[in-house]
Amino acid sequence: MKSNIQIITELEESGALKSLIKAGLFPAKILLHKQIYLYVQSKTHVQIPKTTAVTWAADYFRISQSQVYRIIKSMDAG
Repeated sequence: MKSNIQIITELEESGALKSLIKAGLFPAKILLHKQIYLYVQSKTHVQIPKTTAVTWAADYFRISQSQVYRIIKSMDAG
């Protein structure tokens, strides 16, 4: 089973995500959520602790740490 981030990435690569957003079937903030998720993943990939990466993401994107954790959880779900 694919995770939500995999599905979103496939839709974006095929061009379908843009159409779905324009049609109102997906919120535009899904692109921001993808950026936040990939930001945290890039930091943890180079051995930065997840809690630190989440703190940095929260500061960088000006959202709460709990929002970052919710985004990560929703993107990993599938």
